[in-house]
Amino acid sequence: MQLYKITDEIQAIMDQVNPETGELGQMLEEQLNQLEIDKGAKALNLAKFMKSIDYEILAFKNEEKLLAAKRKTLETKYDSLEQYLGKNIRGETYKDAQASITWRASQGVKITGIVADEYMRIKKEPNVSQIKDELKAGKSIEGAILEDRLNLNIK
Repeated sequence: MQLYKITDEIQAIMDQVNPETGELGQMLEEQLNQLEIDKGAKALNLAKFMKSIDYEILAFKNEEKLLAAKRKTLETKYDSLEQYLGKNIRGETYKDAQASITWRASQGVKITGIVADEYMRIKKEPNVSQIKDELKAGKSIEGAILEDRLNLNIK
């Protein structure tokens, strides 16, 4: 779906983008560079194309949320039925041409209280916001630098 009109030359190049990865590739970048279009017009056409992509991404995200909610509902229904069967026919087996109910013994750990630290997993990750604040304040932190970035905004 294309929301904005872009030049035919740029559209032809964008139609060649790798459908599996979405990457331009060196050849398409060269084709874009060789277009004899004003730099500003080329940039604006690409920005319009990017806005169209952004709307598609948003539509996919919304659809993913709907599908995830439906999946979660089905998972809850499945789990509820599994619990019902577990309570009502525990250990009994049944079988017909389309389904069979059997049981398999297993062992699992049930945590009933506070577990010693030696059995705990701890995820360590840098506190980026704290590091940024301290770097801005002039502190030197080994393994981190404050870098200036230029972020592209398309509106």
